[in-house]
Order: sequence, then structure tokens, then C-alpha cells
Amino acid sequence: MESRKRLLAIDHSLLAEHINKNRIAILILNYGLGAFCLIYGTIILIYHFLLEPHNGWYHIERTTLLYLLAFLGFFTAATLHLLQHKVRFRRRMTVFHYYFIAFTILLAILSVALAYAELASGVMPVSYFTFMTILAFFFVPDPFLIAGLEVVGTTVLLLLCHFTGLTMNEHDYANFILYAIVMVVAVGVRYTGIMYGHRSEKKMANLAYTDELTLIPNRKRLEIDVNAFLQKGEPFTILMADLDGLKEINDREGHSRGDDVIVGSANALAHHFEHCYRYGGDEFVVLTTAPESELKRGLKEIKKELENLGVTASFGLYSAKPGDSRDYCFAEVDRRLYESKKAGKGLFNGRGFEEEATQA
Repeated sequence: MESRKRLLAIDHSLLAEHINKNRIAILILNYGLGAFCLIYGTIILIYHFLLEPHNGWYHIERTTLLYLLAFLGFFTAATLHLLQHKVRFRRRMTVFHYYFIAFTILLAILSVALAYAELASGVMPVSYFTFMTILAFFFVPDPFLIAGLEVVGTTVLLLLCHFTGLTMNEHDYANFILYAIVMVVAVGVRYTGIMYGHRSEKKMANLAYTDELTLIPNRKRLEIDVNAFLQKGEPFTILMADLDGLKEINDREGHSRGDDVIVGSANALAHHFEHCYRYGGDEFVVLTTAPESELKRGLKEIKKELENLGVTASFGLYSAKPGDSRDYCFAEVDRRLYESKKAGKGLFNGRGFEEEATQA
């Protein structure tokens, strides 16, 4: 049951991002689709009226369907251009995704209709295989949707041919059925490839923003998150911690013991605060929106945990305000940390933890 849930849990945001990343290729594909259908339909139209006048209505029907496909391709390309310039990234991914679900359904319906028209006029429906393959390998808005369309489209086409008396031999039926099976498998493989590729990219990105020793976010991640906090325009607090006496531990017990202290300190901070980063060496930074009373209560508990490790820590705190820049925030918190280090060890903005008042 659990494996079935994992199978059906389609990550639509992942697929939307995939479409967004490949929008240039999709643009080219849609222009090509529109141009191909327009030229193909025009050739059939010219052939019908000039070389074979009044000889069957299926040619006109096929031309109409090709023009509809051409319109769909050009309209999609124009929509992508519009969305690229008018809509923000996150919203654009959502619009891309749901637009391509509708696009997939429309293209599948038109492909089945065109294939039937081509079979009725004595032409092998190569366009059906072409367009359905395009859906499977270029869009993938929902693998189960496309796999279902492949099966349903092929079934409807074969039933139409059977009940309307269109001549198809056993090899033709076998080819259609084999094609549907192959495409369903291909869609599953493609989705799996996209999913694992995305996971690999995410893993590499996490490694780039994770401190190798402590396994908490590093300074690069901190800079990104601080900018995100500032862009929200809401007040938040920056806390910088610097371990006291780590050099003595390194000299007395070795750097291996010093690394253990750094890791233990990082774990203590990360246990109490969600956004905790290693700033460098024995310095850490915390971003939080917690009230100052809750923040100080957490720091008192952290102080006890650090004492068990054989160190203390000095703290600098600054409450960022709307309009502050990142450089200004770090300059302020660094200044307050310096006040703590200058005044002694284990202090908070240059004051003891037992004091209720803190410098703003």
C-alpha cells in the first residue's frame, strides 16, 4: 500500500519546474509544430482544390485539423513569451504546468481526430505517432495523464476504424497496440529520470550550502536567507555566537577534540533554533522571529549545554528593522558581539544573562 502511495504521488511542482527550465526548447518545438501543420495543411489544400477537385471530403477535414494544430502550436508559443515577461517565477511555473495539462489533452484529442481522417483518406497516420510522442518526451505535465491518453487515444482510434468499416489488417492493429504499450513505459521512464535528476541537483545544491563539519547550513546559505528575511519586510532577530576558549582546547587536547566541541555547539544551537548557520571557524549565526524573552530563555539552556562541552559562548544580538541592509545588520550584530568579547566571556550584548535589560 505504501509503495502504491509513493507511485501515485506525482510531484507536480517538480514537473512544472522542468517545463519552466526547458521553455526555450518548448518554444522552438511549438513554433515547429505550428509551422509543420500549417505547411502540411496548405499542401493538402492546394492538392485537393487544384489537382484533385471534388474528390472526397476527408482531405478538407484533415486540412482543418492540421490548421487547428497549427493554431494550438503558435498560440502556445505566444503564451510562453507572454508568461515569460509578465508573470513572476513561482506563479509562472504554476501557469506553465496547468496550461500544458490542457495543451496535452487538446493535442491528444486533435491527434486522434487527425489520425482517423488520415486513415479514412487512405493515408497511414504518422502524425498520430509523432504528436503523441511529442507529448510523452517534451511536456510530461502528468505521467499518468499522458499514459492514460496514450491508451485511451489508441483504443478510440481502433474502435472507430472497426465500427466504421475502415480496412486495417492484423499488423496495423498490432502496431497501434505495441506503440501504446511502448509509450506508456517511455512516459514512466521519463518521469523517473526527471525525478531522480531533480533529486541529484537538489542534493548537490544542499552540499554547496551545507557546512562539511557540522552539517548545518553555511555562510552562503545564510546570505540567501537573510536577503529573503529582509525582502519580507518583517522584523526579525540576528544572533551571532562566538565560542570562548576553543583555542585553549585545541592546544591542550588537540584539534579533533576542538572539532567535537564545534559540532556539539552547532547541535545545541540547531536544536533550539530552526535557522542556525556556521558563520566560520567557531562562530555561528541564528535568524529568528521569536520574542526576545523566548530567545534569552533558549540561550540560557544553550549556555548550560555548552558548559557541559567545556566552553562558553559570547553573543551579539541585533533586531533587524524594515529598510535595513544586510551589511548594516551584520555590522551591528558584529559590533555587539565584540562588546561581549571585550567585556568578558559568556556575555550577551556585553551584559550578563542574569540581567533583564538588553541593549536594543
